[in-house]
Amino acid sequence: MATQGNRIWWLYLVRRRDRALYTGIALDVERRVREHAAGKGAKALRGHGPLVMVFSAAIGSRAKAQRVEAQLKRLCKADKERLVASRAFARQWLACAQSTSPCSGSYPRASKVSRRPSMKGAVRVHCWARPSQ
Repeated sequence: MATQGNRIWWLYLVRRRDRALYTGIALDVERRVREHAAGKGAKALRGHGPLVMVFSAAIGSRAKAQRVEAQLKRLCKADKERLVASRAFARQWLACAQSTSPCSGSYPRASKVSRRPSMKGAVRVHCWARPSQ
């Protein structure tokens, strides 16, 4: 696994009191979650405790962790919940997200796409569709 000076970066999901999921990366996930719980770091988590870490995965280099984090943040809430609930789905999604080549033809593949005027014609991916087998 690629590392940055023997340091492995991790991807994690934290559940807030209102059931929202927060995505982040860190070298030491437990320490980072404690910092979030203490009100340090992301404003999105301040005052929304208690916080519970519901998912973590070793990614490797910081660059790769940032790419995977960005892809995870684009998933719809339902797919993030599937990632938390299903190890099989998490393994499949992580394999595709970390892959430099497309998984079975396309990644990310949208099952729904919307165009918003405020996004100036940008396409936003809502849900990840499982690659055809």
